[in-house]
Amino acid sequence: MKKHLIFCLVLSALSVSLALADQTYVLKVKVQAANVRTEPDLNAPVIKTVTLGTLLESDGKSGDWYKIFVDDGKGNQVTGYINAKVVEIVSGEEPEPKQPAQRPVEAEPEPEPAPVYKRPVEYAAPRSYSSGGFRLLGGLASTNISYDKARFDELQGEEDLAKYIKPRSSPLGGIGFETGSQISLEFDFMYMPKGVKFEGEYDATAQGEGKIKFNADMIANQISVPVFVKVKILRGSTPFVFAGGEVGYVLSSKLTYSYTADGKTTKGEEDLLKKDKNGEIYINRLDYGAVFGAGFEMNLGGLVLSIEGRYHMGMANLFKSTKTTEGTAIKDNDYIRSKAIVVLGGIKF
Repeated sequence: MKKHLIFCLVLSALSVSLALADQTYVLKVKVQAANVRTEPDLNAPVIKTVTLGTLLESDGKSGDWYKIFVDDGKGNQVTGYINAKVVEIVSGEEPEPKQPAQRPVEAEPEPEPAPVYKRPVEYAAPRSYSSGGFRLLGGLASTNISYDKARFDELQGEEDLAKYIKPRSSPLGGIGFETGSQISLEFDFMYMPKGVKFEGEYDATAQGEGKIKFNADMIANQISVPVFVKVKILRGSTPFVFAGGEVGYVLSSKLTYSYTADGKTTKGEEDLLKKDKNGEIYINRLDYGAVFGAGFEMNLGGLVLSIEGRYHMGMANLFKSTKTTEGTAIKDNDYIRSKAIVVLGGIKF
């Protein structure tokens, strides 16, 4: 009976020993450095710091902490606790059933950045030479005459006729059409008065008439048709030059005059297109010549504004020489021609 009791005690002790042996396992540190604490608590004091690959023996687990035995640095084996997240089991069994392995959570793909609205780049269309179109024209003309000075001074008894000649200013206007592009053709239809003034005092004492003060205004109202080639220097707003010819037709012409001699003033008006007793007139109704100049046009999209200067150089004789020379010292090749400096503003549409 006594032997049987001793056998049972030994068997019980062996069973307990085997059970304890089953709860011991080896851990391996899997991070660069891990803290061993006095209690299973992140706020507990640190006993020791162990490095990557250190092997530790554990005989139990409390929550997420393994109970281990470590050297405290003074040669003493002490009990400590290390967090389960920083170690892995090398051998032995978990004292508690293992949790099912968590499938690694795949990182969610980073969301695509919200598209940043970018205003589309607007490329301006290459500027072009202004297109053609109709033009409204208006401005001021300063008109005068050209003549053979030597011949007319001779006819005036060597009197300098130029000192009596004055330019005449008149408004003018009309409409034009331009074909467009860099080199274009333009046709204008203009109302354009031309003429000249004579002012001064003439000493006629030698002729027994004393000094004569006079004032005369000659005007020839014309329909003028300039036709010229225009060249634009730049695209868009640009300076331009032009040259061409002009044909004019005299609608009306008259001479208004006044003179004072011996304290007496005489005034009068004469229609230069009035026929004489032979049914003839002394003024040539057809005028022609050259026209050229330069200007600048400002392109405002659908509207083009311009300003320009023109020089009209007449080539036709204003008077019919064969009629005016009869019974006088004037020769058929003597001439009086029109000329004009014109400043014009225009609107093209």
